[in-house]
Amino acid sequence: MTLFIDQLLLLAAIAALSAAAWRLASMAVPSGLLRAIGTVALAAGGAVLSAMGLALVGLGASAVALALVAVGVWLVVRRLVAASPPSAGDQLTAWWGGLPAAGRVARVAVAGAFVGYV
Repeated sequence: MTLFIDQLLLLAAIAALSAAAWRLASMAVPSGLLRAIGTVALAAGGAVLSAMGLALVGLGASAVALALVAVGVWLVVRRLVAASPPSAGDQLTAWWGGLPAAGRVARVAVAGAFVGYV
């Protein structure tokens, strides 16, 4: 059961760091794929720096500590950095609306196959 809880905490850390990275990437890139790439790079860098900082105090392998640090980073970024439109949901809705029906069906089928495989 503790392995399951650790994995949930790591997912929470990923979500928090991704949200913080999205807001930071929004400052540099107005929208599109470059914003997503910037988000991934910043989130990965934040995860590495968090793990290294926690390792200095002997908590590098603690999922709880990593989740707490990630949520703390997210709260600080949310407080200090203003949100830039469009939001991720708005961009995703616009992208999905621009796809032809066959493209939507294909993407849903691939996602369903992936979920079934996992």
